[in-house]
Amino acid sequence: FLIDNPFVREAMFPATAHAFSVERSREEDCEALRALWHEFETPEGASVLDAWLRLRPDAVRSVRDRTGAVVGCSIVAEWRDIPPSLERADPVVAAWSRHAARHPLPPGQRTLTHRRWLAAGTGEGPSGVQAAALLDVKRDYFRLRPHLGRLYLGVRDPRPFLDALRTLGFRPFDEPIEVGGEPFHLAALDFGPDSVDGWLNRIAAAELGESVQPFLDDRDRSVDVGGARIPLSPLEFGV
Repeated sequence: FLIDNPFVREAMFPATAHAFSVERSREEDCEALRALWHEFETPEGASVLDAWLRLRPDAVRSVRDRTGAVVGCSIVAEWRDIPPSLERADPVVAAWSRHAARHPLPPGQRTLTHRRWLAAGTGEGPSGVQAAALLDVKRDYFRLRPHLGRLYLGVRDPRPFLDALRTLGFRPFDEPIEVGGEPFHLAALDFGPDSVDGWLNRIAAAELGESVQPFLDDRDRSVDVGGARIPLSPLEFGV
């Protein structure tokens, strides 16, 4: 159902996609990575990504072409692995922290963050590198299921991705924040109590025009009959 949706398909598997691999960055990648974000970010924004590379190098992933050259980056981390020093240094992480305080997850659910992706030549815009980075994060979804409860995302210009983000259930923050004087747009995807499985179920139901309400709902003692919700008596519900 994800692939059949044209907005999602073009975001994750664009017609211009080539073969790319995504892996944890190596020490010898640092120069290429810094050159990449110093090309597309403001000086302050690039300094923040430098801090990520310095403080959480394991969160920085290199996107490589067929020759093994670094042609992009993706910064992905679990919320619990982000040190307080990065929250102080990065306005994006600080905004995520404020959102998390206002909208806490149930105990036991975990949060994943996708801080940035960039591609040589196109920056954060649609490209094969960008698609490879987004697809790579889907592996984290399934690695963390059934405990993944939320994904935080940040992007400077969300317009090319709006249709896909809406389809996937992302909710934008009320206002963008500034990073180095440039607006940066944030969004959150709440997977719900059933984590990734429930999220996929909702997307599939929306594609099929089906309700995601359970056949038998124990909250209001109702049952689905011919597309209508019928209340049950205590005896009927017990049976």
